[in-house]
Order: sequence, then structure tokens, then C-alpha cells
Amino acid sequence: MDKLNFINPVPSSTHRELNRWALITFLLIGGASCTVMVLTALQGSIYYELHKKCTTRQAETNNATSLSQQHSEKQHTLKSKKQQHQKINRYATHPKSAAPLLSQISAVINPANIQACSITKGSFELNCIAPTAQAAQQQVQKLAQLEEVSAATLISLNKEQNSFKTTIRGTINKKKSRS
Repeated sequence: MDKLNFINPVPSSTHRELNRWALITFLLIGGASCTVMVLTALQGSIYYELHKKCTTRQAETNNATSLSQQHSEKQHTLKSKKQQHQKINRYATHPKSAAPLLSQISAVINPANIQACSITKGSFELNCIAPTAQAAQQQVQKLAQLEEVSAATLISLNKEQNSFKTTIRGTINKKKSRS
């Protein structure tokens, strides 16, 4: 080849080698790019599947967490209810408790008719409602017959609309009721 503008031309064999080198380089770069894209797509699909599984597991875990919180709250309330129940049983079975007297009074007088009840060491006072004056007297007599009551008297009898409001006072029999 002749020199053009004082530049040595590239021989045709070198020119073919450069073309081959450029073609191979572009093919390798293209192949590497395709390989990287395929691998990235595979990793993206794996990530997507794992992300879906993770979100479903988190939803299941959140549900399980809320259930476990509810369970622990129920256990706590059960424990507090048991403690309250134990306190009530301890009070009811205590020898100096007023529970036996109250249960006997409520057996004699309908608990719905009792408005107020105060019990001290040796006496009690009941405010209750009776439909008639005779019913109030019968309540006093029934209370006097209880083994834990030594005396019961009718203190006041007030008529209110269709019923009578009564106040009954009594003394507690200390020998039998208190140990």
C-alpha cells in the first residue's frame, strides 16, 4: 500500500486481525452483558419470591403475635380473677367473717329487697323494702329465729308509694357465730 498524506497504511492482514479483535471484543462484551442481565433477572425473581414468602410469613407472625398477646392478657386476667376468688374464699371461710350471717339473712329476706346492710362486731342494721307492714313484721320474726341472731327489732317503718321502707336492728349471737 502506498502512503497517503504521509501516513503508513495498515496492512490488510493487520486490518483483518483488528476487525476480528473488535468483533470478538464486542461479542464478548455483548455475551457478558447478556449473562449479567440473565443472572440479575434470576436473582430478581428469586428476591421477588423470597419477598412474597417473607411478607406472608410476617402476616402470619403478626397474627400469631396478636394471638399470643391476647393469650397472655387472658392468662393475666385469669390470674387476677383467681387471686380475687381466693381473697373472697379466704374472707368467706375466715372464722370472724360476716359471710355466714349475710348468707342467712339473704336466705330469709330476698336480696333484691335489701337496700343497705351494716354489720359491726356485735350488731347489724338492715334497710329493706317490704310490700306490707305484716311482711315487715314477718321479716323481723324470721331474722330473730336465725341461730346467729340473738335479737332483732323493727326500728322504723316508713310508707313509700306502694311499699314500706323498714329499718331492722339486731344483735349478733357471739357464741355461735364467731369463733
